[in-house]
Amino acid sequence: VALLGLEEEAMLAIRDALYDLSGALPQLKLADVGNLRKTDLNFITPVFKELLEGDLVPIVLGGKSDWTKAMLNAYFQTKTSAVHWLAIDDRIRLEKGYQNTFYTLLGGQAHHTYRTEKQRSEKKGWDYISLGQVRSDMKEVEPSIRDADLITVHLAALKYTETPSQLNPSPSGFF
Repeated sequence: VALLGLEEEAMLAIRDALYDLSGALPQLKLADVGNLRKTDLNFITPVFKELLEGDLVPIVLGGKSDWTKAMLNAYFQTKTSAVHWLAIDDRIRLEKGYQNTFYTLLGGQAHHTYRTEKQRSEKKGWDYISLGQVRSDMKEVEPSIRDADLITVHLAALKYTETPSQLNPSPSGFF
């Protein structure tokens, strides 16, 4: 596992919290490869690709939603099959053009999701697992998490009380 930061200031606090948990998994081989100094999308893709080619599981801390595109591009360049992307989010944030992607939304909230987006997702065979479904039976989502190549977590998926710095906070979400 390779830990990679994209926004230095915020990553220091996250790293401190993660390091406190390191004793719980002594068999886990984790390398903290530091923070990227350049956050240009054309720079992120080759770095991410190199980690994947080195059989490392990258854990990226921080970043913007559009950086996911750079990470997906790295997967497209290293995998011959479709990329399974699991997004933990309160809404679908997909753009058109993800042909070779199997997408799972985990934690979707109906009041944040347009019906047309949900219908488009269903047509493509993508999974939409609502927040209510996750809360009622967490064991049901385990296969989706285990099978994912890329997992992204958007802060909007968390309750406002858990992340008060959100731009558009919601009283519902994961906690």
